[in-house]
Amino acid sequence: DRILKEKIEFYKAQNTEKIDLAQLEKLKVEVVISGTPNDDPVYHPYTKEEEHERIIESFKLPFGKTSEDGTSGDVGIIVVQSMLLTGFDAPVEQVLYLDDVLKEHTLLQAIARVNRIEHNKKCGFVVDYVGIARHLREALVVYRAKDVEEMLQVIKSSEADIDELKYNHTQLLEFFKKYEINDINDVDTCVDILADEEVRNEFLALFRQFTKSMDKVLPKQEALAYVSDLKLLTFISQSARNRYRDEKLSIKDASKKIRNIVDEYLVSKGVDPKIPPLPIFSEKFKVKLHQNKSDKAKAQELEHAIAEHIRQHSEEDPELYERFAEKLDKLLKEYRENWELLAKELEALLEEIKKGRLAEETFGLEPKSEMPFLGLIKKEIFGIKNISELDNNQIDLLVQTTKDILEIVRREIRLIDFWNNYTAQKKLKAYIISHLLTAFRGNQKILSNKNALAQQIIELAYHLNEQLV
Repeated sequence: DRILKEKIEFYKAQNTEKIDLAQLEKLKVEVVISGTPNDDPVYHPYTKEEEHERIIESFKLPFGKTSEDGTSGDVGIIVVQSMLLTGFDAPVEQVLYLDDVLKEHTLLQAIARVNRIEHNKKCGFVVDYVGIARHLREALVVYRAKDVEEMLQVIKSSEADIDELKYNHTQLLEFFKKYEINDINDVDTCVDILADEEVRNEFLALFRQFTKSMDKVLPKQEALAYVSDLKLLTFISQSARNRYRDEKLSIKDASKKIRNIVDEYLVSKGVDPKIPPLPIFSEKFKVKLHQNKSDKAKAQELEHAIAEHIRQHSEEDPELYERFAEKLDKLLKEYRENWELLAKELEALLEEIKKGRLAEETFGLEPKSEMPFLGLIKKEIFGIKNISELDNNQIDLLVQTTKDILEIVRREIRLIDFWNNYTAQKKLKAYIISHLLTAFRGNQKILSNKNALAQQIIELAYHLNEQLV
């Protein structure tokens, strides 16, 4: 308690934002021990069973959480003596500090307290102040020799963690050297080679191992030599995340220790890990795209931003976004390696996507909520890309059929709980099929595709439900 208070005062004087002082001030250290009638009265407050239950419940709760009975998760440390060895399952427990000799099954029970799985918990730690490790082999005599050796492999000194950190750091540098990058300060070149998803995945695996190693060794002095590279490699990772729209590269699951080190640096470099990549139609995206970037970087960022937008919106207008996807693929093949021209063409495609159906003849249909149905029917019935390939009679029939089907769809989906009612959906599908067969009588494509097209129309109505009703 005294040391905790001193630490809080120290951090307040430092005026640091990296430490959660509010939580530290709430954090409680409690004692759970058993008592006997002859105990000194000073121990009585710590031997009451009802208090033990409250303390254990609080300890098991994550910080900031409150149970139904009003118990808050503020107990962060429990001091015990021959207690909580069995029947104590607390996944949030991360560290067991041993300052007394335990042997045999009691030792096994104690160290098993920290082996429960919990979100963002990489492993449990046993900090041994009294040389318990030498008693562990004795405690494990009931197990097979092979199992004993496997168990003992997890016992290692801090030197082993430092060696692991050095190795993982070297592996990352070797990864970049493999692609002829000898200096990771050349951030743009490092980000360029991560364009390929397989290469990104290889980098990500090595980067995660490195950050885990840093997490284990920090705040030891030996880890400080790698802090600058940690910041730089995280900047590379986050820059690649934004350029290639790959959320696997996000550091949201990194430990708080690592985040405290890198967040401020990333923000100073113009990359906030808490903010997702900019929306592609925003002015900020356009400005950022032209800020000190090579043509290659612009083209790659545009390529992945457009591809992500198409993936996210294709269900809202399948036919239109299929055309955009084909055009993107064509541009990438035609201008690959000609980064300047590719960047210009992709910017033009971005403007085309922004206009969407508004750049086309809409025949009196609402561009966002009704034209997607016309596009879908046009593609499935006539199998063409451009409606100008149809004659006037075909266009009139297509437009009128779309309007008729939309009227049917709107009428049926207004029914209460329609999207959870299979019978109602089946009835709508039958209506659509009947209308298609009547409108396009004798058309061989509708005879073979009627069920699939009716299902696609219903799925499209589901995605555009709010706009239709």
